[in-house]
Parts: sequence; C-alpha cells; structure tokens
Amino acid sequence: MQNILLEQERSAHILSTAPMISGELWHKEPELNHTRWYDYRMTDPVTLTELFAEKYIKVFREQHAKNKDFHEAEKKQPIKSANLIELRPTEVTSLWLARQCADQYGIAYDTAIRIAFNTLVDRQYKKLPRPNQLYSAPVKAAYEKHIGSNSYIGPFHIENEQFCYQNYRKLALQDTMIKDLVTQIKKSDNKRTQATNIAIQMEKHFLNDEVVIREFGTRIHALAVEKKEECSNTPRTDFHEEAYKPSCWGIPHSGSQATLCSDCSFQTECGKARNNIEALLEKNHGTSDPKLEEKRRKAAERQRRHREKKRQEKQLQQTAPA
Repeated sequence: MQNILLEQERSAHILSTAPMISGELWHKEPELNHTRWYDYRMTDPVTLTELFAEKYIKVFREQHAKNKDFHEAEKKQPIKSANLIELRPTEVTSLWLARQCADQYGIAYDTAIRIAFNTLVDRQYKKLPRPNQLYSAPVKAAYEKHIGSNSYIGPFHIENEQFCYQNYRKLALQDTMIKDLVTQIKKSDNKRTQATNIAIQMEKHFLNDEVVIREFGTRIHALAVEKKEECSNTPRTDFHEEAYKPSCWGIPHSGSQATLCSDCSFQTECGKARNNIEALLEKNHGTSDPKLEEKRRKAAERQRRHREKKRQEKQLQQTAPA
C-alpha cells in the first residue's frame, strides 16, 4: 500500500470518521498495529478500513458469480461505497470491527474475507455474508485454523518497500519485521531450505548481508548468495517522512498505552497530534467521543420513554373502575 497522507490530511481523514467510531475501538489500534499484516502497519486505520471495504465488494462479487449468477455479479453492490463517509454509521462500525478482526490475526484483507465467505457459505448461509458477519465466532475459528496451518507464512509475503533495508531508519516496526522474518525462516531445520528462503528475501531487499551473517552465520550466508539471483528492481527510497509513521499515529483515545508505545520514535509527536484531534472533536461535537455520547443519549431517551410508559400504565390502573 502506498496511500501516503501528509499530517494535516491524515488528521482530517481521522476527524471525518471519528464521530462514527467509538473511543473503545480507536483505543485498540496501537495493539493491533503489532499484529496486523505487515504491509498495513504504516497506513492509518481509516484508509485501511476503506481498503477492507474495497476487498469486501470485490470478494462479494466473486462469490456471487460463483454461487449465484455470473452475469449479475459485476452489478452487485453489497455496500453503497468503500468511502466510509458515504455509508451508514452501522455499516462503518461493522466494517471497522471486521477489519480489526483480520488485523488481530495478521491476515491480509482479501485472504481474510475469502476465508470468512468460504466458512459461512459452507455453513449453508442462504445469503452472502454482510460485514457484521465477518467477525463472528465461526470466522474467528477459521482464522485460527489458517494461521496455525503451514500455508500461513505472513512475513514471507511483505511487499511494502518501506521495509526494504535501503529504507531502514531504525524504526521499531522495521526491527519487528526483520525479527519476525528471521524467526519464520529459522522454523525450518533444513539449512538449504533456510538458504533458499534467505535468498528470496535478499532478492526482495528485505534482508541484507549484515543481518543474514549475524542471524545465520557465514556458511548459510554463502549458500544464500549462491542461490540469490541478481535483482534488476531497485526499491523506492524517496518516501516522504510521513510514510514511516505507524498506523496508530495521532488517533484519538489511544493514550495510556506506555508499554506498546515505549519503543516508538514517533511517541512524542503522536501524543501532540492525538491531543489536537481530541481537542477538535471537543470543539466540534462537545465531546472527544461523539459515538459514545450518542449512545448515552439514545440510552437516556429509551429510559425516558420506558418511564413514561410505566407512568401512563400506572395512571390507567389508578383510574380504572374497581
């Protein structure tokens, strides 16, 4: 993903969606940025949810073509748009929760949605799944099975060039990616298999000679170099500074997570941006959590109506003839 927003654009993006998302859900984002698919970890959660929505529409049409009517599939629109501000608040919340569920298990969105659809269609669902079904218990069980299988090799599929060693900036996200990639390669006890996997990652510029020698030794490094093909593709190195900010940068209600944020080099400026966004929400909506305030208002209204109904029932009982 290369959807890079400058600081002001990113803040505006968050502010446009904040009234539809509860503070509780925003609060989960820093933790999820330690588990979500690597290519997503430097993209803000609003953009990620819109990407999830795009993938949902695509997979919905694929499944409609496969299970129902091929000719109608391209016309099917399970949700109005992938643009969150064009959707109903309930749809936004459902897509957000479904996206967070995929992030929790570290699965790419198109893969996650296909797993969810296959799981629910196999359970004889008469209609193709809606967003609010994509984080149900059967889907979570299917995700667990997927990441526990040999087919799940997440770190091997990184495409984001911001993780290439030419772009290394000593960021916690980059160090985590290298550590996870090395751990995944070491799961094989076969030295030649290790060397083959190392060669592939060296070709893609995600591992360099220094890291390989330090983690695997000179012998396996030499084997990997033998297997490695010369790469004509050179990764981009002209990314704007904004491109390296973590997904959770500046989002509201994400404070008080010292353990998660302690090794992040953006911690200070992230806190300032978060405070500014929460202050703007207070100014525009009278609260930093408009969704929670709306929920409380509706709950209070339900209580008022309930009390009024009870009062009228009591009056009727008192005025009824003995």
